[in-house]
Formats: sequence, structure tokens, C-alpha cells
Amino acid sequence: DPSPGLRSNGERAVITAFDGSGCVVDLSSLYLLSLLDEDDQLRLRSAAPPLVVARAAVDDMVHTRDLMRTLAMASYTASLTSDGRIDRPTLSAGEAALLRERANDLERLVNSVQSIVVSGSFDTGSSAVELASSRALPLWCDDTALRQSARGRGVPSFDIIDLVTVVRNRGARLADSGIRRRLLAEYVVDLPVTVSEMVRVAAEGAWKPGPVHTTLARSEWWVLRSNTWSDDWCQIARKARRHSAEALVSITRAALVGAVGAMSSGLAGQRFQAVLTLALVACFDEQLPVPVHFLADVEAGANPAIVPTAIFLLSSVATELRCRGVPDSDAEAIQLLPGLL
Repeated sequence: DPSPGLRSNGERAVITAFDGSGCVVDLSSLYLLSLLDEDDQLRLRSAAPPLVVARAAVDDMVHTRDLMRTLAMASYTASLTSDGRIDRPTLSAGEAALLRERANDLERLVNSVQSIVVSGSFDTGSSAVELASSRALPLWCDDTALRQSARGRGVPSFDIIDLVTVVRNRGARLADSGIRRRLLAEYVVDLPVTVSEMVRVAAEGAWKPGPVHTTLARSEWWVLRSNTWSDDWCQIARKARRHSAEALVSITRAALVGAVGAMSSGLAGQRFQAVLTLALVACFDEQLPVPVHFLADVEAGANPAIVPTAIFLLSSVATELRCRGVPDSDAEAIQLLPGLL
């Protein structure tokens, strides 16, 4: 819930948990807690209100643990490719070991929380909402859809960022920036991360396609930055180009997906051109050449109807340079994009 209004609602739910008898915690939140480093886990647990969990979450955890322990060498992950095929990469020994380690960490956290049986036939998520509703307790949940469902039933709910914010404001020694970076690096999306935090995580991954690319490819990142996205994106593009030409190509491809997705169909072409323009100007800012075949690489697979023509793109780049006070902006734009005219 990155929007300011929902953030405020979440923080109020945390305060309610502190002022009352604690809160119900969902399995999603215990999993995110397990991803933090040990010191942050201990600080957050010691400062958090009392936690209870629905018994169904314990059963789900046991099932998950058993599945992870029986992973075979032939186990694989499945994902849908852009052309509709199902990709089935086999898990490496290291990946299988990581899954088992994560399951063990989660089991340890689940076992440290009091569990309560919920009467009736509910799945793991619904049982958490039912328990919170029946006990008149707030719900700590990091599943957005489940949190919305809880609020629909009148159950105050919050996520891990809400909890970190309130706990820190109460004087706990929590490095919330470090927590956000850690979660971002684990592909947790829609976090209230800063550009500097994104750049640091991208740099730690050598700017290879990863969690920062995933964040930029989501329309939510752009929607929430309706007034600042151009400055934020330009900073990211500059850092990527400073790292390598390949880094700028991959991050621009991701950015175009999210930026266009945040716009109506009538404005998609305008946003596509604007993002592309700033990526090119980032090369000028860094005094580095535009990557070879840059336009062909970043426009591959895009809807041809929204890809700008050469003359419009050159004009857009020249206008951006002119707004920055660059002398002879038309000539500089042509230098950035030789051969387009």
C-alpha cells in the first residue's frame, strides 16, 4: 500500500495493536520478517505488539517445509514467456538448498508465535482474517489482496513497512532504509523506496536484470511519482549508463513497460517517447556514447503504434537539452542519435 492515505490507515492499525491486545499475523508477514537480517528481526520482534497466528498457517508451514525437504534434482520453476510458452528451468542444487533454508527460517518464526484454532472451513489467508475479526484484533498482513479483503470486513490491517515506521517512531533502533533495501532485493514490490535505495540494490547486483527492473516494470512505481518520475528516472538512467551500456539497455526496457502501463492508451506514445528521451539525455549527462543499437534493443517487442518516429525523437531530445540550457541543442541531439536523419 504505497499511497499516503493507505499508509496512514496502516500506521493507525499498528497503533491500535499496541494500544490493545496485540494483533493477528499472516504467514506472508512472517515470511517477509524471515527475509530480514537477524538483528532487524530481533529488534522488530522485541518492539512489536504481541502476535498470534491462525492454526491453519502452522499447518501450511509444515506442508511447505515437507515439500522443500523432498525437492528432487528434477524439480523446476515454471514461468510464462512473452510468446506464450511455458519455461521450466530446473532448480540448481544451490537454489534447492536456499528454498529449504527459507522454509526452515519461516518454520522457526511460525513456531515462536502462539497459534489459535479457527472454527470453520477456511484457507490459510481467510483463517487469519476470520481470527482477527472474531477477536477484534488488527491484522499484520503483507498480501495486498488479503489486506483489502480484511478491510472490507472492517478489520484494521497493516504491512511490514507500517510496522517499521511506527516502531521506529516509538524509539526503536531500526534502520528502515536498510530494511527496505533488503526487501527490495528479495523482489518485494510496491515498497516506498527512494531512488538512492534502488540504485544501491541495482549496483549490488551489477545492474543485471533483477528486483529493481521488476519494480520499474510495474505501473505503480510511475503512478505514485506522477510529479517526480522524470527526475527519478533520469537519475536511475544516469547511474545505469555510468555502469555500462548493457545496464542502460536493460533498465530502459523495464522502465518502458511500467511507464507505458501507467498511462491511458491515448498517452502511451507520449510517455514512451519521454522515457526514451531521458535515457538518451542521461548519456549526454554522463558524457558517454549512446549504446550501439540502443533504439532497436529497447524498442524490440513494443507496440509499433507508440514507438516515436526518428524526427519526433530527435526533436524531443533537442527540446530536453534546450530546457537544460545546452548550447546548440539541435546539433547535440544529432550527435546522440547519428544516422537517424
